[in-house]
Amino acid sequence: MRKMITILTTLVLMLTLTLPAWAAGPPLNTAVFTIGSTTYTFNGQTRQMDVAPVIVPPGRTMLPIRYVAEGMGIPESDITYLAQSTVPGYSQDQEVDITHSFTYKGIRNTLTDQILYDTSNLQDAVVIPNHNLSQPYSFTKDYGIAPEIIGGRLMVPLRAVVQMLGSVPTWNGNTSQVTVISIQSN
Repeated sequence: MRKMITILTTLVLMLTLTLPAWAAGPPLNTAVFTIGSTTYTFNGQTRQMDVAPVIVPPGRTMLPIRYVAEGMGIPESDITYLAQSTVPGYSQDQEVDITHSFTYKGIRNTLTDQILYDTSNLQDAVVIPNHNLSQPYSFTKDYGIAPEIIGGRLMVPLRAVVQMLGSVPTWNGNTSQVTVISIQSN
């Protein structure tokens, strides 16, 4: 009986000490973008952009893909712009590759999402998630709006960024801010 009480006490103690780690979950990144502002915060630190997020008719929030990716903790070196698309079967002349890594159940995963677009016809822009492992989707057909080039930056609908990079957005209409929360890449 004494042995059983010792084992149970040990188990309770172990669970009590490890429960906070379970409850905390994975480390998160938080980026806050303000419509019309060229500054944003990443994990509490202010950063500068060269183009501000905008709202375009019919009320879609457009964000610069580079800064959203960086705001999710993806290093600049993992965001690649190609003047000629490398994906066979697509006629778009430009490509943006975004590579992000994460660990799930002890296994390291690396995914590359590709945005293919033609600057003369953004209506045909598509996203190929997970480097051709998932079904491609069209900005115009699936989100009701094409990307835009503003200030030399590719601006994409917020919902597309969320789906592509696996983040969670919240909108605060009082402050015109979008908060994007994501699991930290590693």
